[in-house]
Amino acid sequence: ANASLPPELTLEEAYSALIGLEKSLLIDGVNPQLKIYGEGVIGQGCRRIVSLNLLPKEPDEYADEIFLRFLSTAATSVGPEVNDDTEGSFEQSTSWGSPAPRVDAAQTSLDLVLQRPDLYPEVSGLIDALLEDSHPAVRMEAGLHLLRIWDIDRGGFWSRLNDRLGEEMNLGVLEYFINGILGRIIHQEPEFVEQALLNLLGRFANDKERQARLREIASTHLVILWITHESSKARSVIETWISKPTIYHSELAKILTTMRGAFVAGLDSQKQRGDDALRHRALGLIGEIVDEVNIRLAEHYSKDDPNDSEMVEAREMARLLDVACMELYFSVGAGNAREDSSPPEDRIELEIVFAEIVPVLRRIGDCATPHTVYYLLQLLEFLLPYDPVCAFDLAAHTLRSGGSQTGYEFDPLGIDVFVRLVGVFLADHKEIFEDDERRAALIDCLKIFMDAGWPAAQRLLYRLPELIQ
Repeated sequence: ANASLPPELTLEEAYSALIGLEKSLLIDGVNPQLKIYGEGVIGQGCRRIVSLNLLPKEPDEYADEIFLRFLSTAATSVGPEVNDDTEGSFEQSTSWGSPAPRVDAAQTSLDLVLQRPDLYPEVSGLIDALLEDSHPAVRMEAGLHLLRIWDIDRGGFWSRLNDRLGEEMNLGVLEYFINGILGRIIHQEPEFVEQALLNLLGRFANDKERQARLREIASTHLVILWITHESSKARSVIETWISKPTIYHSELAKILTTMRGAFVAGLDSQKQRGDDALRHRALGLIGEIVDEVNIRLAEHYSKDDPNDSEMVEAREMARLLDVACMELYFSVGAGNAREDSSPPEDRIELEIVFAEIVPVLRRIGDCATPHTVYYLLQLLEFLLPYDPVCAFDLAAHTLRSGGSQTGYEFDPLGIDVFVRLVGVFLADHKEIFEDDERRAALIDCLKIFMDAGWPAAQRLLYRLPELIQ
């Protein structure tokens, strides 16, 4: 059982080492744990043989028979062992101990048929058994590699996948199936993925916690189905979630993070057909989420003495607004910009981006909390060169709306960003303050910070006449 395989070896060397180990495991009285360890080495050996492409390219009765015998030994091993806590522990953390011969066999059997499709009939039964294994790690590994038979047995692929999605009870395994399989075929088979996700959302009806976790896992793919493939059924599910943001806030947050790249789709050198429509659907969706969240936050701000549950809900709504702002912030590249960096070369694209996200930014500013205001102002600082007037108007609106309601003026970092932003306006774009309303808005913003006791705002306010001359 101490046998090991060198990094480089021939098929003959591998077989010699594994045959010797196999014989030692047949000796009477072998310790059960030592036997599992030995079978684990055999399983690892099978993986090495396949990964190094050591098997003959064409059918070879002798070589194939020996390999399949080794693979069967690993696939029918007791390891990894299962106890009463295995399923629950795996749901919390998708990990398992070593050695794990059946886990190795699950991967190897499917990797094998990719190299040698002629051996598929020989291992088809093993694959089925491993997909229904008593250990979730084995089922997961077999499921994740099920795509290996996509071109070999499409019918078998669909049949097995449908069975697993309908029967699998472990959410840890289902999460990998959804992300690792459905996520990889979503653009090839959007209708199948759509129906599979809808079926999954109907499972665990009597367990709210498990349903919630399943919804969050599925949310990424549902939003892709809508913004990329215009799935009306996916859209309907998302609309339900948007209408009840206090219940489905986790799902909506996942949707927002998934759409980061979609907010600027088609506005770079990688533009593809349909990107403009995809981008507009994504921007429409973030606008709907922000609008619904603002309704909840406005109601919260109007209450004199909200209870604990209402405070929790308000924090979740504020977090959603923050996620929306952050995703726009990073999508345009503001997170990668340094203060001393020059404006990016793709000016035209950023001009378009800015013009398209203005309505959403304004609505984010309506009820933004200090953290959201902080990043929104930095986003406006980044986009300022592309429309200074719009940038200032949005900054002033944000400070006088959400910022004023939530106490942004008391944040030490807040005054620094604002003073820096005003400095840029006054140094490079002071002509925008020839407008009386805009000049009054600037004075109003400075007074907000001055009333909060910030000397920097007071100095700017006193010097304003000479600065805007």
